[in-house]
Amino acid sequence: MNGAGIANLGSGIFASKTLWQLGESDDPDSFLDTLRDEWIDEGMVARIPTECGYETVGVTVPFLWWEVRTGVTVVTPDSASTLCTTGVTGLAQLDHFGIVKPANFEAQPYGLAVRWYQELFDDPEEKITSGDVVVANCEVDRYGKLLFDKLAKLLYDNSISMRVSLRLPQDWSTDTPNSSIWTGTEPRLLVIHYSCFQDEDGVDDDVLEERRVDFNELFASLANTDVKILICSRAFWDYPTFVQENITRANREAFKDGRLLMLPLRHGVSIGPDDIKRFERLVDQALAN
Repeated sequence: MNGAGIANLGSGIFASKTLWQLGESDDPDSFLDTLRDEWIDEGMVARIPTECGYETVGVTVPFLWWEVRTGVTVVTPDSASTLCTTGVTGLAQLDHFGIVKPANFEAQPYGLAVRWYQELFDDPEEKITSGDVVVANCEVDRYGKLLFDKLAKLLYDNSISMRVSLRLPQDWSTDTPNSSIWTGTEPRLLVIHYSCFQDEDGVDDDVLEERRVDFNELFASLANTDVKILICSRAFWDYPTFVQENITRANREAFKDGRLLMLPLRHGVSIGPDDIKRFERLVDQALAN
């Protein structure tokens, strides 16, 4: 788990004290041994359930036109088991890179990580089926990912009951069920970036029209619920009449009386204290009614 084997290999090639400190050593004062002892002495190993995996074949490296399999393993069974408390699994026919970067969702490392997570929490389903605020997790959002990580953390830090949505697809239609956004109880507020369905960069007319259509379809599919929508976008700052020009009259009528809230953001400027205050006020406003 600690990768000391590769550090040992490197220290044999390069005269590096740093690599020696990170490798497996008989010296009790080496960095890795000292760190491991501190974790054990503090009781961290006993308090943190830990599942570990290790590779069963050596890493592959490029050589001219070929991929050459070496005998070098980054994480050995002994290294993986050092601080693991619940189990150690050797992953068949996978090298280090195949574990840390699974090829797809069907790959063994991904499946193991999901199973370990589900076993770790008593009721993981409850954590995603309730919460007043749902923060949209968009498949193709070009601009809002980092912003929404910050907003989700802000909600969590303020002890607001929240959850992250299921992964919203690239295209939306009124036939898409609301269960594609959340499972369990209906939230009171959906927080979403206006680029959620924008799968290309730029301001090409076709791209903007696709975004406009998808968003209006989302509004229509939520019109008969009690869910409020808070949209974040830089477009609101640059175009004060954006809503009137891009959201249909029927959707504006369905989301009147405080069901539609907007957080305008500035182009090229990271979210700042004033934006955070506006966001907090809008969330409070949505949850107060």
